[in-house]
Amino acid sequence: MNRIFLRIPQYDWVMNLLGNAQEDFEVTLLVKNSADIHNYQPSAQDIIAIKEADLFIYVGGESDMWVQDLLAADSAL
Repeated sequence: MNRIFLRIPQYDWVMNLLGNAQEDFEVTLLVKNSADIHNYQPSAQDIIAIKEADLFIYVGGESDMWVQDLLAADSAL
């Protein structure tokens, strides 16, 4: 199962929940440690990864307004 996470806290939370089963899942963190989450804009590859993911977890709010735009633009998400 493919899961995409936008931020580190949610990524860490799920990795801890998976425990020894981590190798059975593909887990991706979009925003790397050095990135400024307040100015993050997804690349075309990020959007494709989100569309292909079984699960995409994000926080919401002002920093993630692009997610709302993406969801509004693509009814398949």
